[in-house]
Amino acid sequence: PQSGIYTMNHDGSDYKLILPSDPSRPTPVYGRFLMSHDGRYVFWQGNFNSIYRVNADGSGDLRELVKTGAEYT
Repeated sequence: PQSGIYTMNHDGSDYKLILPSDPSRPTPVYGRFLMSHDGRYVFWQGNFNSIYRVNADGSGDLRELVKTGAEYT
């Protein structure tokens, strides 16, 4: 399969690529992903501690929710 972020059932079936790998996008760190309580979004921490969100069904665009770093000093 192509590299990227996938969703799937607990048994590994019905996997779907929701965000293909792209060098211009932030890289998830620590392998920690969270699903929203309603199953609509996937969240993760990217490089430089920013928090990102993508729709769990693969629609829409990647969204940066929280920034940390020099822009807040």
